[in-house]
Formats: sequence, C-alpha cells, structure tokens
Amino acid sequence: MGLLLVKIIGPFLLVACAFRLFLTSWKEVERNFLIVLCLCQGMALHMFLNVTNVGSWLEIGTSISHFVIVQVTTLFLFLLFFIANFLTGIESIPILTRSKLL
Repeated sequence: MGLLLVKIIGPFLLVACAFRLFLTSWKEVERNFLIVLCLCQGMALHMFLNVTNVGSWLEIGTSISHFVIVQVTTLFLFLLFFIANFLTGIESIPILTRSKLL
C-alpha cells in the first residue's frame, strides 16, 4: 500500500516542487496557490449545495461523498504545497562560506 501511495503522490509532489522552483518570487507562488484554493472552495460550495437528504441512500451517500472528496482535496493541496515549500526551501551552505566560518 505504501508503494501505491508513493506512486500516486510522487507525480503530484514533483509538479508542486517544479511549480515552486520555476516561479521567481514567493509572492507569485502564494498568489497562484491562493487562486487554486479559491477555486477549490468554489467547488466545495457547489458540492455543498448539491448535498441532498431526499432520495435513495445511494444518492444521499454519493452527494455527501462528493462534498467530502472536495474538502479533502483542499487539505491535500495545502499539505502538498507545504511539503514542496519545505523540499525546495532548503538552501545548502556553499563550501566557501563554510571555510570562512572555520
């Protein structure tokens, strides 16, 4: 199961890291991330309005599960953005700087 999760999450994490690296300033990354979050919240609002308590159990369960999936997608994007920021934000100390410290 762990290998399956790595195979699924790996490409998403790679795209998030590339997205973080190719944009030059932090403000661009933050602005684009907020745009994506606003779109996800718009989808969540749409799914929330489609949740129904009338009909068969299948229709009720499907409408609730769609809403929950959209909410988890928003959390997943936030977590993915945090991990990509952590992976691309680490700067190594150059050898010349280290030799000056010694």
